[in-house]
Amino acid sequence: TLGWVHFQQARMKEAESLIAAAWLLDQRGDEGYHLARIYEKRGDKELAIRTYTLALAAGGGPDDTRARLAKLLGGGAGIDARVKRAGAELLRMRTVSVGKTGASTGKAAFLVLVETTPNGPTVREARFLGGDEKLSALTEQLRAVKFPAILPPQTKARILLRGVLDCAPKAAACDFVFDRPRDLLVPR
Repeated sequence: TLGWVHFQQARMKEAESLIAAAWLLDQRGDEGYHLARIYEKRGDKELAIRTYTLALAAGGGPDDTRARLAKLLGGGAGIDARVKRAGAELLRMRTVSVGKTGASTGKAAFLVLVETTPNGPTVREARFLGGDEKLSALTEQLRAVKFPAILPPQTKARILLRGVLDCAPKAAACDFVFDRPRDLLVPR
């Protein structure tokens, strides 16, 4: 990737910007590994440990991911337990709170078009796809959601994401969980 090329050229700021966005969007193990290498290189041991762990949980990373993590931890004890716990964190990273929605409960699928603005990623459009019909009224509320930095700053790119809005009966707010693009391409 271009981000990894920047890493090889010691252009860490550019590398981190591109790789972090790719990691947040698709959560592939190789992207997590590359991001962890950036953190390791700049001396942020805790963030490198966390990101190597997440990369292992995501799967598909380079063979030396576990060895690099073990080196930072001072041994391999407990890595499997860390990786197991990291699976839930991967889901949380793709979850954005939509806020209080009144008495609305249920689940519904939406498409959101996200673009980068000076204030960060912004939902340009949101469309109800299906599910609990009463949640279609939350389309405008979904447009106001603050997304993580899934696109690099200063990019003119837009990305169309599919996700599920989940409004649990006992929750104070609804959560929108966006699908990883790679999951949409794999036949179910």
